[in-house]
Amino acid sequence: MNQYIENPLFEAVCTQLSCDDSLEFLTTCRDINTGGASGGFSGFIYYHETTAFARENMDLIIDALTEEANEFDVPVSTHVAEFKSIDVQLVTGCNPHEFEAQFWRVVHDKQRTEDAETTILNALAWWALEHVAFRVECMAEYEEEEARRAN
Repeated sequence: MNQYIENPLFEAVCTQLSCDDSLEFLTTCRDINTGGASGGFSGFIYYHETTAFARENMDLIIDALTEEANEFDVPVSTHVAEFKSIDVQLVTGCNPHEFEAQFWRVVHDKQRTEDAETTILNALAWWALEHVAFRVECMAEYEEEEARRAN
């Protein structure tokens, strides 16, 4: 369907953004990379959208997060705690040492506070959006460079 979709997470993000074709997807990804997820992109604006997206794609997000966290040699929860969109004190009630437990409770849909759930799920959705946008733009730049070299 789309030349920039190489895995299910990419497809999920593209679908959530309601992109009609690969050019629109690439253009949107470039906009995301310029301003970040907080710039407001269709399907990733309201909490009911981001929390639903994160819940529906949790396994895909955790797989990609695990891969990225391993690249930095840190646990997934530590990596997530460093996101700009996470207020660790809000999630843990002012105790940063409890973030890991809260994070995994939300991921595994266990008992948690509503504020913690919304904050974490929104951060995971925005991370997925920015992660995919970055990867898509990198692939496009590589393809453009290869085309220039071929000519």
